[in-house]
Amino acid sequence: MALASWKCTARPVPEMNGPQPALATGTSEPAESARLTADQFTQLVVEAVKQADPALNVERVQTLEIDFSRAGDVKDVCMLLQNAYDSYLQDPVDISNIVAHYVFVTLDFAPAPVETSAIVAVVKDYDWLAVVSKQADLFTKQAGISKPFEYFHEPINAELLVTYAADTPSNLLYLSREQLESLGMDPVRLRQIAVKNVEVLLRNVQRQELNGVYRFVGGGTFEASLILIDGFWNSTNVPVTGGLVIGVPSRDQVFATGSSDARAVGRMREFVRRAYEQSPYRLTSTLFSYDQGQLKPLSL
Repeated sequence: MALASWKCTARPVPEMNGPQPALATGTSEPAESARLTADQFTQLVVEAVKQADPALNVERVQTLEIDFSRAGDVKDVCMLLQNAYDSYLQDPVDISNIVAHYVFVTLDFAPAPVETSAIVAVVKDYDWLAVVSKQADLFTKQAGISKPFEYFHEPINAELLVTYAADTPSNLLYLSREQLESLGMDPVRLRQIAVKNVEVLLRNVQRQELNGVYRFVGGGTFEASLILIDGFWNSTNVPVTGGLVIGVPSRDQVFATGSSDARAVGRMREFVRRAYEQSPYRLTSTLFSYDQGQLKPLSL
């Protein structure tokens, strides 16, 4: 896989998806006093949902957790709002879009037939898996479903994993083990197809450079999945000296430099730390050495 363009431009960041601003040494944060507390945010979401769709029964369970259902439903659906609140803290301007993304899409929880052309490989961390697994357990228990819902995933290393999702125009629908097994594919073939689909989505990935540190951007959703594309990490795309060092602080940012440049490694460590702390879709602040598809924590 070759880079489609060497042009480096900063673009506005959509609220839920899209590239981050260009590399910089300073940041601006919303005034602390202007932010809602998690409790206030939860109540605001409840009221916004009620106003947007009066047919929904919405109840605040606790901070950053709500139940909602339609009239006639036997069971409620539980919604965890931690990711929504993290997104709000990054850009507290349009609560309705956050509600639409995190609540209304969730109503379409019933699994639909999965087309292999829509399956993508997504890099996540184990904290994410714990959160979504808890949410799925709550849903299945409340719905009276005895069979557990298990998100299919495979380990990358001790911090990161790969999971699979159906890529729709509005969101990613993460797939269960049962859904993927129904396709009749072994895990190796599934991985090949899902990574190939991501590679198509990342065909316009761009490279940004700052003092020996490279960052790759390509749409704001699947950049982290670059670590799954072995053919991408060559000397043409990543012209570094020494071994390849990679940072994956969030789903939309991947950094790289060479192990022979100690100053560049130090700069990248700071970029990765900052990106990890600021992103609502954080992965890890650890730097990794990359060798033939294997990511191992970089020795200090």
